[in-house]
Amino acid sequence: MIKAVFTKLFGSRNARVLKRMQKTVERINALEEGVAALADAEFPHKTVELRSRAQA
Repeated sequence: MIKAVFTKLFGSRNARVLKRMQKTVERINALEEGVAALADAEFPHKTVELRSRAQA
């Protein structure tokens, strides 16, 4: 009974995790347009650039 009340008030753990990750998903989806617009020849160069930025 008490567990159900807490779940109603605060949501399930999965719902909270999904809500927190939603902002990241939206940022990734926004970047997709730029990557999709790259020509096939530009893609390997952009991949190297993104890897170096991620490691920094």
